[in-house]
Amino acid sequence: MSNSNGNSNHDQQFETVAVFDRILGGLDGVPGVDKTPASTLIALVDVVGKASTFIVQTYRRRDEGDVQLAPGQIDRPMDRAGDTIFVQHIDANGSYRFVLPPIVADTIARQRDLLTAKGRRRGARAAAETRKARGVVAGFAALSPAQLARARRLAQATRQKKAAARAARKAAKAAKA
Repeated sequence: MSNSNGNSNHDQQFETVAVFDRILGGLDGVPGVDKTPASTLIALVDVVGKASTFIVQTYRRRDEGDVQLAPGQIDRPMDRAGDTIFVQHIDANGSYRFVLPPIVADTIARQRDLLTAKGRRRGARAAAETRKARGVVAGFAALSPAQLARARRLAQATRQKKAAARAARKAAKAAKA
């Protein structure tokens, strides 16, 4: 029996191992590597409502410190510490498997954090404008000079009390030794 390439099924069993499988096998069960359970997601991707299935799993290789490369060994992104993400995508057109190396996973995380910070900043500005429109005075600006001086004296007294307690604990510890 032949496949579309004209090769027999017998020849197919000797195919080389795919990069996805090789990298996954190189991380699974290795000391210093943690993994998440695989998550399966079904997403509707177009107006017609055709579904795509994604299977996502992350492996984290802990940093082993400064690892020296052996002579002739190549520094590969997949061998570095960090998160390696395995994605399998299945839709009506077929299935696709790919690996996101730690440098790509770090970039995605960094970009997500930047977008989160932008959203929070935008929300904080809108909240400040709303408070300003209602006439709410921000922070210590709402305190009179007398109230502000009292708050500062109270804070100073609290700091002095805590410093005295730390000194007493330190002296008691030194007396025991």
